[in-house]
Amino acid sequence: MKRKLSSNGVKLYIVIWIGIILLNLLFWNSRAFSDAYVQRVFPIWVETYGRIIGLFPFSVGEWMILLGILVLICLLLCLLVLLFYRGKTFVRFVTGYGCFLAWVVAVVALIMTLNCFSLYHTSALSNPQELAGEEEIHEENLLGMWNYLATRANALSLQVKRAEDGRVFAPEKDAMEKTAILALRGISDRYPRLMGYYPKPKRLFFSDIMCQQNMAGYYFPFSMEANINDVMYVTNKPATMCHELAHLKGYISEDEASFLGFLACVNSEDTLFQYSGYLSVLGYFAKEINELGASDPSIADRYEIIQVTKQVREDRIFLLPEDKERIEQEAILSSEKVDKISDTFVDTSLKLNGVKQGSQVYAEVVKLLVRYYAKNLVGKS
Repeated sequence: MKRKLSSNGVKLYIVIWIGIILLNLLFWNSRAFSDAYVQRVFPIWVETYGRIIGLFPFSVGEWMILLGILVLICLLLCLLVLLFYRGKTFVRFVTGYGCFLAWVVAVVALIMTLNCFSLYHTSALSNPQELAGEEEIHEENLLGMWNYLATRANALSLQVKRAEDGRVFAPEKDAMEKTAILALRGISDRYPRLMGYYPKPKRLFFSDIMCQQNMAGYYFPFSMEANINDVMYVTNKPATMCHELAHLKGYISEDEASFLGFLACVNSEDTLFQYSGYLSVLGYFAKEINELGASDPSIADRYEIIQVTKQVREDRIFLLPEDKERIEQEAILSSEKVDKISDTFVDTSLKLNGVKQGSQVYAEVVKLLVRYYAKNLVGKS
């Protein structure tokens, strides 16, 4: 009986890996298959697996990562002991432990294929009613969109609620999370995949480590969770929540998630969300304009370029000074090293999934927003 069960287990294991390979081949080679999957099948995982994981008030994925690290450390220790001790009972334990890990790897590979790898091969974001063609991506529209963003950010900096010390007031956590979901649903008439169930975005326990990585949020495909850095300054949180929740709806490309996060925020009725939306993309545009000015100094003579106010610059920070100082003092590794490791990991991961630009894809949101400006906002800056 045991031999038969073992044989069936091996067959099932092989079938799972064959399925993983075939699915990846289909996703990589058929955009139509990927599009059909993300529209018809992917939402099922959000409604079932995502709904179950969403019942937990903490980030399950975060603790799954920690557990995975501990499991690997245990394996390494077992292998080390095997170099000096080969008792039958211990060898049997290590063998069983290895089989268990092999199954874990297969299950994780299947879940990642269904909840992550598949999404990288869908069609690019396209909405003819909302986006102009790529021919509209030129310096006049780039600067026009910058002026629109700067004008709105300057105005909202005076409207957003502030504490007595002048810092932006942080609303209740549950209120912000609910507003993020409502904000995305608010643009679902234009982007139907944003309809349906959303688990609440979760705040990470190990947010200090995310601060060292300069990371605002993570989408964990293996737990179907949108996670945010809970230590970063409050102005970053609304746009990050919307960005990560957009991933949860199948928009895995970073520029598309940022674009949808921006739209959701600026169309929200909440002033903090609006402000966060504009602040979230100012940096990308500032970099483009600085590079444009460096290559063509006459640009400032030919165009009016609106400057953001001192208040906006103060609000467009990632960490408060006291949080940054505390993290540096408590850190085991320097933030510089952690950030470098994180950048390499993100860049490599994106390229392995077919994103040629790697981590530079984040900045591609500029092109989407310029196309949005050309279609909807010309003359309003």
